[in-house]
Order: sequence, then structure tokens, then C-alpha cells
Amino acid sequence: MSSRAIQMFACISCIFCMLSSATYHLYNSMSRSHYQALLKLDLIGIGFKITGLAVSLIYTGFHNYKGVGYPLALVLGLMMTSNLLLQMTPCYMQEKYSSLRTLFFVVLIIALLVVALTWCLSIATIIELELFLIRLALSFVYVGIGFFFWASGFPEKVSKNYWL
Repeated sequence: MSSRAIQMFACISCIFCMLSSATYHLYNSMSRSHYQALLKLDLIGIGFKITGLAVSLIYTGFHNYKGVGYPLALVLGLMMTSNLLLQMTPCYMQEKYSSLRTLFFVVLIIALLVVALTWCLSIATIIELELFLIRLALSFVYVGIGFFFWASGFPEKVSKNYWL
């Protein structure tokens, strides 16, 4: 795959995530069925964003180690494809499975953290570390902040939305 295609996939996945999230937060209070459908769309957007950014970072970070980078991207793609298939099932949005949804994203973020640490400790050159280490660390900080808001339900829980 060319780097331009990877960049386009990452950009489109980020745009889709932001659009699905904005749609969810604007219209989730219309009805219980809107809430469930839009929450599913929001979760799909989150999955696409994580996948798009992770694939682009793996492609960039492991550009000289295609024997490592391609299998990592393939495993990530399989994880997200299986999650997407699960998201399409009717039972996925049931409240009793919320802890499993959260667990999936926690496992995914931990796996990406392990990949990032492996890259930092054994593959990256000094120049790459100087260029990307702070940005890589900030990306995990931003994911952590977003995960906090998603897992806590803030600000929806304090707004007394009927559907939450």
C-alpha cells in the first residue's frame, strides 16, 4: 500500500469518527431507538478512528521492518473487523454487554501501547525518537482523555438525559 492511501484511510477514519460522534451527541435524546442506533454508530466511529490512526502509525513506525509492521497491521485489522461484525449484532448494544465493549477497547489500547513501547525501545532510531516520541506520547494521552469521557458517560450523565 502506498503511503498516500494509508494517510487517506487515517484521515477518513478520523472524519467519520468525528461525524458519527457529533451525530450521536446531537440526536441521541430523540428516542430510545435513536439513542441505541446512534450509540452503535458512535462506537463504530471510535473503532474506525483507532484502526485508522494505528495502521498509519504502524506503517510509519515500521517502514523499514515490513516483516513486523505488516503482521501487526493485519492483526489489528482482524481485531477491528471482528469488533465491527460484533457491533452489527442486535445484542451488542444491550447494557449487560457494556463491560465487554469497554474491555475490548482497553485490550486494544494496551496492545497498541505495547506496540508503541516496542517501537520506542527496539526499532526507532534517535532521529525518529526526537521527531515522534512526544507526539506518540501525546496521542496516548489524548486517547486516555477520550476514553475517560466515553467510559464515564460525562457530560451525558450529569445532563439527566432520559435515555442514559
